[in-house]
Amino acid sequence: MTGGNTDLADNKDMQLTISRMLNLGLVLSSLVVLIGGVLLMVERGSIPIDFKALRGEALTLASLPAIVAQALSFEPTAVIQIGLFLLVATPFARVALSIVLFLKKADYLYVGITSLVLLILIFAVSGNH
Repeated sequence: MTGGNTDLADNKDMQLTISRMLNLGLVLSSLVVLIGGVLLMVERGSIPIDFKALRGEALTLASLPAIVAQALSFEPTAVIQIGLFLLVATPFARVALSIVLFLKKADYLYVGITSLVLLILIFAVSGNH
């Protein structure tokens, strides 16, 4: 096999690995949100929803550790929030996985570029700007 074919095979393997990780993140987050939705329906199924008044979540669900703690006790809205967190975290995991795969290929230019992209993503969601 020539070097070009090996690079092509490596790129296809990398794309397949990333694709599987993205699919896993999507399926996992969907399942968690579905479980939270079922828990919510079981807990509050007979209570009508007032769509005229929008209310934010309680401060007990304002931080990730608090959300995880409540999700572990099967609080429906916390379980749904964990699912949404997993959905949002999936692209971050994709970029982080890309860094690892580029390191494995010793492609340091793309390691640097992808690391910069990850830092920008983290900065964008940190709220410190």
